[in-house]
Amino acid sequence: MISIFKLEQLPPVQRARKLYKLFVEADKRCGSNTFPSDKASYIRDLMLCARLLGRDEYYAFYERQAFLEAAQELERAWNEGGHSLPYRQINTIRHILGRVVGKIAADWDFDEKILTTNDKASDSKKGYRIFHGMHVYLEDTRSPYNVGAMFRTAECYGVERMYLSPLCAPPDHPRATRSAMGCVDLIPWEIARLDQLDLPIFVLETGGVDIANFKFPQKGIMITGSEELGASNEALSRADSSLGRVSIPLYGRKASLNVSVAFGIAMEHWVRFLLATKHDSV
Repeated sequence: MISIFKLEQLPPVQRARKLYKLFVEADKRCGSNTFPSDKASYIRDLMLCARLLGRDEYYAFYERQAFLEAAQELERAWNEGGHSLPYRQINTIRHILGRVVGKIAADWDFDEKILTTNDKASDSKKGYRIFHGMHVYLEDTRSPYNVGAMFRTAECYGVERMYLSPLCAPPDHPRATRSAMGCVDLIPWEIARLDQLDLPIFVLETGGVDIANFKFPQKGIMITGSEELGASNEALSRADSSLGRVSIPLYGRKASLNVSVAFGIAMEHWVRFLLATKHDSV
């Protein structure tokens, strides 16, 4: 049993540290659906702690409202025997307290389901498909976070194969696998030089055809350049003698996108083009 009286005597930040651990554990329990044998008492403790937070003027009004909403949902769950816990509200408390104690969450910290090649549910998911001939080449992408993010985007859009230049951050780097959320294991990939690519190529770079007007290939390889310098002269030359360059119009002062964001925009346009032309896929 949690002593609400003792918690009330603590300074706000120290109280937040203790309750943060409690709600991190509760968040994980909700995700895995594993709870203590006395589930009713466990839910009651969470409810009382949420109410305590809802009365704490240390927090902003909207945060206290979130705490009180969670308390109401936890009370409902308690009265109903704990069959369905308010996962979203518990998760919200976890992240509010995390900000107070300096535990700002990153994308790879979220308890998202990690897909594997043996995940039959994902293979049978409605709309799941791979576009044959849709290949991507990452040229000298230095950040493992970007490599992982691009693998995740590529998997979502049905890319058949990924190629990486020898100077790319490795996809099996811990930071890449964390940001990829399991997608490195779902897409065939290999290390390759530009002169080893055996399909028509185009490059995502400035100075090309507006992405809204670009005719994407049924089968081809899209090259993305490095974060700092863009595509190499060799990549640009090869693309210019093949399928050309595609560009995303930008209107702000910076006129520069993160490579993984630009990649996502390009993939959306490529897939829409293929769907409109009834491209062969499975």
